Amino acid sequence: MFKEHNDENLKILCDALEKKVPQQKEIVKEIASSVLLCRSGMRKGENHLVKRDDRQETWFFFLGVDSQAKEMVSKELAKVVFGSYSNFVSIGVSSFSTSRGDNSTHEESKSKRPRDEFGSSYLQRFGEALNENPHRVFFMEDLEQVDHFSKKGVKQAIESGTVTLPGGESVPLKDAIVIFSCESFSSVTRACSPARATSPSADENMEKKNTKNSEEKIPYLSLDLNIAIKVDAQNVHLDGDTAEILELVDKQINFKVQEQ
Repeated sequence: MFKEHNDENLKILCDALEKKVPQQKEIVKEIASSVLLCRSGMRKGENHLVKRDDRQETWFFFLGVDSQAKEMVSKELAKVVFGSYSNFVSIGVSSFSTSRGDNSTHEESKSKRPRDEFGSSYLQRFGEALNENPHRVFFMEDLEQVDHFSKKGVKQAIESGTVTLPGGESVPLKDAIVIFSCESFSSVTRACSPARATSPSADENMEKKNTKNSEEKIPYLSLDLNIAIKVDAQNVHLDGDTAEILELVDKQINFKVQEQ
C-alpha cells in the first residue's frame, strides 16, 4: 500500500497526519510526499527525481524540540502506512521501547527496558528489530549520543539499503521508514570552522549570516568536522558522523516550537 506518489495517496497521508498534529500542518505535506516518493522507488536529486532500483525505504531526520509532535507523526505513519500503531518501534541509547498501539500518552504508550538487558549496540538493536519485521516505522532517538561505530553503520545502511549484524548477516530495509530524532537540535546552520584561525569578528559575522539563512529552511551540510548547531540560545558542535547522516537522509524536517 502507498507505493505510488499520486494525489489520492498524498491526501490520505496528509489528512491523517494533520489531524494528529494540526500545529505542524506546514510540514505535513513534505513528510507525506517524501514517504510516497521513496516507497515508489524514487528519490529527489538536486533538481530532478532519481530512480532507486529495489529500494523503497525512507530515511528522515526530525529536528526541533517538539518531541511529542515528532512521535505522534511517527506513530501515525505506522498506523496509516503499515496498518497498526504496533508497527512503531523506538530505539534509543538507554532504552528499547515499542508502542503498544492506540492514542495513549507518551509515558503510557512506551514499554522500556534498560540497555544492559540487551547488551548490544544501538545499531545491533536496530538491525535485530529490522530482521524481525522491516515493515514498520523505526523511531531512532538519541543519535547525538550514539557511538562512532554505530553512526558509521548507520551511514553504511543509508548508502546500501541494508544493516549488517555483528555476525556478518545483511538485513535489508525493504520498505521500512526510519526516523532519526534529536530533541536537542532546534535548527542547523552552515557555520563551519575553517582550517586556519580567524578573528572573533569574522566568526561572529559568519555565524550571523548563516543563522539568518537557516531560519526558513534547513540546508544540507558540509562534511566539516566542526559544524555548528544552534540549540536554543547556545551554539554547540555537531560531529562529522552525524553531519554526514544529516546529508544522507531523504528528508530533514524541522518541527517548530509552538507558542502557547
